[in-house]
Amino acid sequence: MKAIQKASMFVFVFVLMVSTYASAMTLPEIRQIAASVEEGDVQFTWWDQWLEEPIQLSDGRTVWMQTNFWNIVGGEGEVFMRFIKQTEDFAFYVDLNNVQTQWGGIAWATPEVIIEGRAPAQWWGDKAPVGGHEYLTLPMPAAEISNYDSIWVKVKYDVAKREDTLVRFGINLWFEDPSTGAPIGELYVPFFDDFGGIVGDRTEVGEVTSTVIINGEMKNMKFTIQRAISGGGWGVLLFMPEEQLPQSGEVIIDIKPMMDKVVEQMRDFFGMPLENQQWTSISVGSYSGSEGTAFNYGWIIYEAKILSPSEAPQVIKTVVTETVTITKTKTETKTETKTETITETKTETKTETVTQTVTETQGICGPVAFLGLALIPLVLRRKK
Repeated sequence: MKAIQKASMFVFVFVLMVSTYASAMTLPEIRQIAASVEEGDVQFTWWDQWLEEPIQLSDGRTVWMQTNFWNIVGGEGEVFMRFIKQTEDFAFYVDLNNVQTQWGGIAWATPEVIIEGRAPAQWWGDKAPVGGHEYLTLPMPAAEISNYDSIWVKVKYDVAKREDTLVRFGINLWFEDPSTGAPIGELYVPFFDDFGGIVGDRTEVGEVTSTVIINGEMKNMKFTIQRAISGGGWGVLLFMPEEQLPQSGEVIIDIKPMMDKVVEQMRDFFGMPLENQQWTSISVGSYSGSEGTAFNYGWIIYEAKILSPSEAPQVIKTVVTETVTITKTKTETKTETKTETITETKTETKTETVTQTVTETQGICGPVAFLGLALIPLVLRRKK
């Protein structure tokens, strides 16, 4: 018998803020919330509107909110985006028909809530960064990302949409060149994606694995890395989950493995030295559009924040040693030598020569003849 010690690794997650999620809201319900307004609320009622001052939250954090219909120049219908002061929720709703775009294509708008940092300076000018998370502050030099073991983001949300509408909902991030303020990286970690990833030409460049907690259930999930160059000239990276996350629920995700890949791709493929990379913002919202000329969808964000170490899930890695006993059956081949006694009867034929002496007295021939006869027995004996 032989014993083998086999070590296996598993991850056990104890989540301090596990919650069960109620049924999702319908599209009419989301519209009702987004279209309503009360004292202290902030509301947009058309596309491409921006705040002059950030929104102040009760926990001390600040956020930006924007409809950001960057590809739409006309349409018929309604748009609402609302910050609800009483609950500090964010609600968005759009129902547009006969949409006209300035660049064509199926992607039209990116309504979002920036929870840390700001858009690239080239676009936002001197607008102040928002946030207030004690654990992470943006903008941040990309070199500092390596100082973090994990970066947990928590989002609680509801999304509803009409069948003809395309929606990618999740986390959006930007990188810029700090020397110019120009955008160099547009990055997505979608929870679900009707577009199937980056629109247009793209290349898959491997996978990354991260921990995701969906409505209290932990998963180690693989994300396929998609890469492209945008029409604006900056790099685009998207991390497509191996399975679509729900359209409504609570997601807690560690984006640190993704950020490591962003830094790597920006340097090795897009040619941006580390000192020219700055992580500028993180937002939660939707990339959206349609293959037709209309779209209709909405969402509510109940919570969106970067978790501090005291708030984050406690991930405990435990090594378990398993003893495996292997029993071997030994098969031996035995060779036996058998000795046999064989009795052999040998028959020998013996020829006997009888020598007869003849005496002759005729001259010289007598002695010679005698010698010759004397040799005959000798020869015959040697042939026996």
